[in-house]
Amino acid sequence: MRSAVHPVFGEPADVLSLTDSPLPQPGAGQVRIRTILSPIHNHDLWTVRGSYGYKPSLPAIGGTEAVGTVEALGPDVAGVALGQRVAVAGVHGTWAEYFLAPAGGLVPLPDVIADEAAAQLIVGAPLEAEAVVLAAGAWSAGLLRPLGIRVPLTAERGYHLEFDGVSPLTRPVCPVSRGFYFTPMQGRLRAAGTVELGGIGAPPSPHRWTRLEEGVRSVFADLPPVSRRWMGLRPSIPDSLPVIGMARKGLVLAFGHGHLGLTLAPRTADLVLRALGGEAPLAALDPARF
Repeated sequence: MRSAVHPVFGEPADVLSLTDSPLPQPGAGQVRIRTILSPIHNHDLWTVRGSYGYKPSLPAIGGTEAVGTVEALGPDVAGVALGQRVAVAGVHGTWAEYFLAPAGGLVPLPDVIADEAAAQLIVGAPLEAEAVVLAAGAWSAGLLRPLGIRVPLTAERGYHLEFDGVSPLTRPVCPVSRGFYFTPMQGRLRAAGTVELGGIGAPPSPHRWTRLEEGVRSVFADLPPVSRRWMGLRPSIPDSLPVIGMARKGLVLAFGHGHLGLTLAPRTADLVLRALGGEAPLAALDPARF
């Protein structure tokens, strides 16, 4: 199998190379995982340099976290299904096509969590807490679904363009007839606008960037080529009010602020604190209103 191996400690760019390694065989209580994605964390790089608290035996395969699918079960493993997509952390050798992990440390993943996000979950050992606050924006409904909690949340998608090296404005401006905003940033100009209810799984709609650029150039015809495009997901509720309050004992919800997440953050924090203290939620924001 292909793997990123370092035979000595040193700068990752100098000592890591792509190598063929033996396929690992799971022992008792272990599973073999086929890697989908594995992130590069700072502690991974320190480990390769030999400057982290843990020093592996050399030669070593890098990486400590990943998302992947269970490909083989070792003896005495129960409650884990072949093909199950899981996240894992605190293991070694994830920068490879396959790696081993303890079955007890796997975190099963719902479909709503994309591979790119799952690979960066620092899951480590299971944690216990008296209460959990779920404030996961547009992804919140998917995380609640396995608990049997249904919330009519969707993603209101907004589109952005940025132009580097230009500063034609000193304050935000809205060309009203075009329905978007210019915002001057440090060393660049941002244009943002348009709205669509597209959920979190569908790809972007390129024509929206095209229309946005047409509007931008109708005002500033001499701007350079677009430097970057991106799409944001605003967590939106049908009644345009956020969901804030205790959904069940030990679970407080705080999401659905639409365009006003930053603006309402202080008030949301106060309401979350009150919910954790046992205070009933405001009726208009109550998770049970649906």
